[in-house]
Amino acid sequence: MHRVAVVAAATIAVAIAALGCSHTPTAPTPPPPPHASIAIVSLTVEATTDGSAGYTYRVVLQLKESGGAPASIAAVDLTFMDGSAALVTSHHDRPLDVPTVPANGTMTTRELETLDGDPSHACAKSVRATVTFNPGAADAGTATAVAEVAPPAPPPPRTFTLTGVVSDEATNRGIGGGTVSVLDGPNAGKSSNTDGNGYYSIPTLGAGSFTVQARANGYDASNSAVTLTADTRLDLKLRRTDPGPPPPPGPTCTYTMSPSGATTISEYGGSASIAITRTAGTCGWQATADVNWMTLGSASGNGNGTLAYTVDLNFGFFPRTGVISIAWTGGSLRLNVTQLGNSNPFCIMFVRVGGQSTLSVGAAGGQFVATIGPLLPTPPGLCGAWTASATPPISFVGSISGSGSGAVTFTVPSNGAQAERTMQVTVDYRDPNTLRQTVLTVRQTGTP
Repeated sequence: MHRVAVVAAATIAVAIAALGCSHTPTAPTPPPPPHASIAIVSLTVEATTDGSAGYTYRVVLQLKESGGAPASIAAVDLTFMDGSAALVTSHHDRPLDVPTVPANGTMTTRELETLDGDPSHACAKSVRATVTFNPGAADAGTATAVAEVAPPAPPPPRTFTLTGVVSDEATNRGIGGGTVSVLDGPNAGKSSNTDGNGYYSIPTLGAGSFTVQARANGYDASNSAVTLTADTRLDLKLRRTDPGPPPPPGPTCTYTMSPSGATTISEYGGSASIAITRTAGTCGWQATADVNWMTLGSASGNGNGTLAYTVDLNFGFFPRTGVISIAWTGGSLRLNVTQLGNSNPFCIMFVRVGGQSTLSVGAAGGQFVATIGPLLPTPPGLCGAWTASATPPISFVGSISGSGSGAVTFTVPSNGAQAERTMQVTVDYRDPNTLRQTVLTVRQTGTP
């Protein structure tokens, strides 16, 4: 019995050893392939209106892939809502300049424009965006986000141009070197000189009723009422001044001036002076200028003196002429001042929110759209490329560069401190080769 037990035990040991030698390890399970996943990480919208034809919405989305696989963006569908009511929808195929968002990458769509041409609709309060990606693939899907729509700034008022010819009442010949000025109303102070044929043009006038005055050396000034609702032509007649009876006899004197006759000022304007010398007699003198772009430092004097005057910058492309007159008992002198036109025009740009260069923001902060453009009419292409930057903690949403007129969207975060803080949005631009800057000042109140 004992021998049999030993043999059996040996047999079992051999069998276990054989099983151990023939064991094959199990291969590890491979990880599943990555699946694309798209999220909308930023949704900005700007609403504009011209006041008569509904609203135009411009939307930009920033998309991020987080699944580790490229995602092909097929379309973006937008729905603009007023509460629970859908006002208008739009479908945008291939919204990216490059059709695919790379794995773990971020890309921004083009500006997607939607027109709601129904003038009875209010401005949308929100927009819902749905992005469709990888259609027909195993990892196809959609991403959705909702954003509020800020009400648009009111459209700028329309402006018009008043043109015409100032002519001699008796001869009908045009009168050069005259001035046509707006005397009252919101357009007060705007003016135009007449050219050699008597032609004048006053642009960018607001609609309404006001009085214009035409005047020229040797003529009586003439006032005319005009109501402007469109570009308008208004021809004006002037009557030669009646010299009247000769002045009563009195003390007479003689003056000279230097420079005399005529002088030329650059388009940039600036300060200049006239030396006045009394060569006989004891009377004083009076000085006048017949254009509003020349300002006299003094209107009168007695004896020798200096008449200082200032000439404004000429934004126009053509020369203009004004007259400074020195008169005294028994005589007078005239200096014809010609200011050159802007032969080398330059660009002056602005950055504004709601038409203002200073923005006041509450402690809660918010998102704002700043418009950028030329301050004055300029030849096409004169205002070059621009780039926006900002004082922290202001941050931008979307593009911060452009050329000519444009806009940037920026966010002012909440101010947790009690003190007010001041920040800036700065736009650097070229004119056309000189680097210039324009600034929007942002003042934010503190938290009470």
